[in-house]
Amino acid sequence: MELRWYQAEAVEAVWKHMREGTGNPVVELPTGAGKSLVIAELTRQAVHQWNGRVLILQHVKELIEQNAAKLQALCPTIRVGLYSAGLKRREADAPVVVAGVQSVYDKADRLGRFDLVLIDEGHLVPEDGDGMYRQLIRAMQEANPDLVIIGLTATPYRTGDGPICSTEGLLNAICYRVSVKTLIAQGFLSKLIGRRAEHEIDTTGIHVRAGEFVEGEVEERMGGVVQQAADEIVHQCRDRKACLVFCQTVAHAEQVAGHILRAVQVRQLAARLQTAPARDLFDLGSDELAAPVLPIVADWLDDEGKPTDHLRRYLDTGRETVAVVTGQTPGEERAELIRRFRAGELKYLVNVNVLTTGFDAPNVDCVAILRATLSPGLFYQMVGRGFRVCDGKENALILDFGGNIERHGPVDDIRPRVRGKAADAEAFEKMCPDCRAVVSPAVRTCPGCGYVWPVEAREPNHAGTADGDPLSGGKTETTYQVSAVQYSLHTKKGADDTAPKTLRVTYRCGLADYVSEWVCLEHPEGVFAHQKALKWWAKRCQFPAPDTITEAVAYGQFGLLAEPTEIVVRRKGKDAFPEIVKHVLTAKPDGPSPCRGCGDVVNIVVAMRSDLFNELAAQCGLCGHPRGGTSRAVYDRVAVEDADMPGYRRLVFPAILDDAGQPPVFDDTANFDLLTAVESVGTDDDLPF
Repeated sequence: MELRWYQAEAVEAVWKHMREGTGNPVVELPTGAGKSLVIAELTRQAVHQWNGRVLILQHVKELIEQNAAKLQALCPTIRVGLYSAGLKRREADAPVVVAGVQSVYDKADRLGRFDLVLIDEGHLVPEDGDGMYRQLIRAMQEANPDLVIIGLTATPYRTGDGPICSTEGLLNAICYRVSVKTLIAQGFLSKLIGRRAEHEIDTTGIHVRAGEFVEGEVEERMGGVVQQAADEIVHQCRDRKACLVFCQTVAHAEQVAGHILRAVQVRQLAARLQTAPARDLFDLGSDELAAPVLPIVADWLDDEGKPTDHLRRYLDTGRETVAVVTGQTPGEERAELIRRFRAGELKYLVNVNVLTTGFDAPNVDCVAILRATLSPGLFYQMVGRGFRVCDGKENALILDFGGNIERHGPVDDIRPRVRGKAADAEAFEKMCPDCRAVVSPAVRTCPGCGYVWPVEAREPNHAGTADGDPLSGGKTETTYQVSAVQYSLHTKKGADDTAPKTLRVTYRCGLADYVSEWVCLEHPEGVFAHQKALKWWAKRCQFPAPDTITEAVAYGQFGLLAEPTEIVVRRKGKDAFPEIVKHVLTAKPDGPSPCRGCGDVVNIVVAMRSDLFNELAAQCGLCGHPRGGTSRAVYDRVAVEDADMPGYRRLVFPAILDDAGQPPVFDDTANFDLLTAVESVGTDDDLPF
């Protein structure tokens, strides 16, 4: 069993937290990051190293059987028992028991004494009261006061209530987390595209009950756009493989499925009608063209110069069919539909609240959300069905019909609402007017279609204002959670070309706050600013500090710097530039992210695209996967001739050149390769978030 770097760190963080005696920990890993491996390794160490008994709690019957099988495969030397009434299994004497909480919450005496309880989907543990989790654990703590409880979740918060961890709660602190952005950048999760649907509903005026929109009112508004929504889904999925659709109610789901099927049939009919010029040639009369004949017809139409786009898309996707899965679907039928969907036999699978937590279908490359929710956890679980990577899957489209992206933030940076804040109080992001992609307000160029937002002129404000501390000199310190970071090369205004450049590091805090700092790696050695910069670098990178800011940006943009998760900002009076006095960082990365094309170590080669404009094209040296562009400064500074690819140069950081000025030779089996450089060097005016 080989763990990924972040899985190994998560396991070590749990034991470190337990050694320090600071309560019951929670591990926060995104959907698709492989919690089962973390659970397996924690279980293996608990059983083998200190002869403990482990109880793993699940809440869904399908997950109990699925995760028990995974655990047994990963830990073949440990006997794993199942305890689930739905599965008709009651194996309570094994060293490791995987159980449904509904089946065991009142059977602590029958299960016996345990040393460790692992709660999968830890966000389901209630804040207080006498729920099933709390009832079971209280009884187990009577048998073993030293019982260790560990929670694992992708969403450590509850609707309107904030974090699941508290000093008085069952789960006390998050001991480890890794961000969606990090895992997407390193190829462990699929890239996501968040897009507001053209026919999204307006949730203004919908009542809220128990922290959620009233279901019937949302269903009524969704009902007014069902046909348009179905047409849009089929249109957006014309080149996609598997679309998972979330609906508000069973009746709504059946209505949506019917309209999707009709939209698919119209498209298939259009493909067949397009073949009309070939009917006489193949003597098919007025009958519909049979599927086996269509490839021959398409080839003939190509030879005749006729358009075949629609027909080719139909042939590529096969039988485009749709099915519905709800809580009322019989178990065997549900399992068969899910199997067909995973196998690619069904393209559209419409569901209501049954394919969220724990549902695993890596081929999902579109998630259509035809419902509105105030729960960031539910929204995340729906979005998370597109996180998993799969061969041939470039990204996952999140098509939002309920205003959820605006409500909860971007799909790779979802944040919970604060308790008591009104729904739809403010829009967190802005929408591209051309392709409807939802991006941060700071983005100027749409990553989806290239649209450039015009810069709005601001009227000068000459009116004086009186706010804040009436006395100058007062200091305040504020802690921010960091949701994104951008590295860019900064030149002091008015300075000439010989002046030292600085590394500008811009932290995005929450959804709209930005704080920057400047790292002076090019300043003369020995001066305070340079010494401070070297200390800053040493805390973040395993490799020596580079000589130029160009290279420093490359390190940051290629994931070679530890990721900041939290900063403490000190402000003095009305200073224009606040001071960052503390950073909370992830572990230093061992190396850059792998190529998304071939999954191997990153080897970047570049070639001049245009000598006139100094444009360069960058690609993977192994598989040719495009890596965007890079700057001429990087090309001149770190590019060396590539013997295997005439006309290309390989990008190499000067810090790792050998004494002869040549790049070192790395073993192909190494888990990283430093023969790497940056896709692009940003500027202060080109922040990607």
